[in-house]
Amino acid sequence: CPQPPQPENGGYKCHPSPCNNPLSSGSVIEYVCIEGYMLKGDYKYLTCKNGEWNPAMEVSCRLSPEKDSPPAIGVPTLSIVASTASSVALILLLVVLFVLLQPKLKSFHHSR
Repeated sequence: CPQPPQPENGGYKCHPSPCNNPLSSGSVIEYVCIEGYMLKGDYKYLTCKNGEWNPAMEVSCRLSPEKDSPPAIGVPTLSIVASTASSVALILLLVVLFVLLQPKLKSFHHSR
């Protein structure tokens, strides 16, 4: 078989190991991706049959969602945290004002 396509941000292992060049019929390769990337497509094994890779398919490694999510979710999360923090600060401010003003309100009522 010809050299199998090598995905960007990934590679493959041969079974049996090591990879012979050219790869003989019956050789199986297993695609792997570098850390932080996951294989796109369900099938990660290709078998050499009659000089062809079977199944013939495009293999690619893409960023895995876990690693990709912080930048994507970062802004909304930040705004949620900011709005929550500001609303908490507002409530605290109101509580403090209420506590500070309460004695004055009581004395105001008593003086009548």
